[in-house]
This record gives sequence, structure tokens and C-alpha cells, in this order.
Amino acid sequence: MTPPAPGDPPSHLLFTTSFTLDDLPHLRLLIEFFAAQSGLAELMRAEFVVAVDAVATSAIEHGDGGTLRLRQSDGRLECQVGDSGPVCAVENVSSRANECGKSLWGCGFGLVSRLTDRLSVSASANGATVTLSVNLPC
Repeated sequence: MTPPAPGDPPSHLLFTTSFTLDDLPHLRLLIEFFAAQSGLAELMRAEFVVAVDAVATSAIEHGDGGTLRLRQSDGRLECQVGDSGPVCAVENVSSRANECGKSLWGCGFGLVSRLTDRLSVSASANGATVTLSVNLPC
């Protein structure tokens, strides 16, 4: 885990870390802990952990690991996962109509889309970045 980057309000950045397959169990525990600290109800926390796990697993499959940033921003708990894997194409995965087998991103991103309030994917020659978020209770 590293401290907040310069320019990030420390009260908003919860943590940032790099990860590989061996780190997934600990990563899930950290996401659960910070989601609870942020006020997410138990069911929403569980869904958020599943969504982050699916994205992190994809980063491992396609990029041998990645980086993760978790922060609170504008009434949301937001997770950004980046990898350095090859990017063949980018689809609009934010559509909640994704179907397994019809998406380059597979079933995982269809699930993530259903478990989160926002999902976006951006790609470059250096890899992909997935940002997912859930609204925090008022």
C-alpha cells in the first residue's frame, strides 16, 4: 500500500496498491474493510467486493496483475483498476445489456455492470483502465 499521491486529497484516497494473483484474497479483505468504513450496507459491500474481484481477476488474466486505487469521490466509492496487458479493442461495457459470449470482455463485465452504479473502460497501447463505482448512502 502506498500513501496518497500529491494532489489527491488524503481524506478521499483510501488506498492504492499493485497486485498479482497471490494478492487477491488480501485485496478482497481490504475492499470489504474500506467499503464498510465508507458506510455501504452488507449486501452492497458484498456486491462491490465481487465486482472489484472480477475486474482485478481480468487484469491478472490479461495483464499479469495490475494496480488498484480506491477512493471516495462525490458521494461514491470508486475503484480504478489498471493493467498493462494487450488491448485488442474497447467496447462500451457500461451498457447493462451485455450478454455472455457477445462481449469481448466476457461475462465478468456484464456482472460488474449489474453490481455497480457506474462502469467505464478506457484503453491505450499501454493497457486498460476500468473504473467502477457505487453510490454511498446519504
